[in-house]
Amino acid sequence: MKYKVSVIIPCFNEAKYIEDCLKSLSKQNLLPNEVILCDNASTDSTVKIAKKYINVLPLKIINQPIKGFIPTVEKAWHHTTGD
Repeated sequence: MKYKVSVIIPCFNEAKYIEDCLKSLSKQNLLPNEVILCDNASTDSTVKIAKKYINVLPLKIINQPIKGFIPTVEKAWHHTTGD
């Protein structure tokens, strides 16, 4: 049985770390079927940096304007299609 793997990345002003996170995901032996990055209205370059990985990973970037970790995780989770 083969599972479809989804990775969610809730983020707010993660410019310092997002590239390392996405680079690490791209180097996995088995890539996830989808990566959902849910930006919580970052004011830094988080989204700009993440966009560099759209052709490297099955990355979808969505926005959550409602502040907070829980709304951001929930929105990301609702966009997943994996098991």
